[in-house]
Amino acid sequence: MIKLDEPATLENFDEDRYLSSNPDVRGYLPSPYQHLINHGIAEGRTIRRSKAIVGLKAKKIDKIKQITKRRMPYTMVDNPGGQALCFLDDKLIHDVSYAATKPLYATASLAKRANEVVLKVVNVSTTDLETDLQLEGGKILPTATAIVLASDKPEDENTLEQPTKVKPMTSKLNNAGATFRHTFPANSVTVLRLKLK
Repeated sequence: MIKLDEPATLENFDEDRYLSSNPDVRGYLPSPYQHLINHGIAEGRTIRRSKAIVGLKAKKIDKIKQITKRRMPYTMVDNPGGQALCFLDDKLIHDVSYAATKPLYATASLAKRANEVVLKVVNVSTTDLETDLQLEGGKILPTATAIVLASDKPEDENTLEQPTKVKPMTSKLNNAGATFRHTFPANSVTVLRLKLK
């Protein structure tokens, strides 16, 4: 059986769904969200699951019931919406939500001796991402260096048989500036070294 409510948290808060599960909170001032912070979490208040999640779970549960009867007593299904369902002997034992992964992570620093801005970007997605960059606080020359470590698959690694399967490649850029567009390859770590005027 699928539970229609789940524990209310700051991460899953939605005012309409919170009020649907907690009609006595309607009219709470300053807001239902403040009620959750002040009382709801401590009281163990619940929030109505979204219809999309409930529908997805119903389909997954039916499918998993068929699989578990044939193959194994324990199964875990990872949903694209950031939820993992775990079953043991045909019973749902864990229903865990987690934050979705962002495709790009970046950090910037100043290399004073080289007079460069060093921008490091990780693309964890399986597709190339064309991105608009905007740098403030200095004038950037148009020529720059890009050092890219990338591979077709995120699990690729160097071995004794293939010692250079994953290796850094250096290239020159001619379109750098305070604002410019750059494509970060799939499954990559890119270091952009941008010269300051």
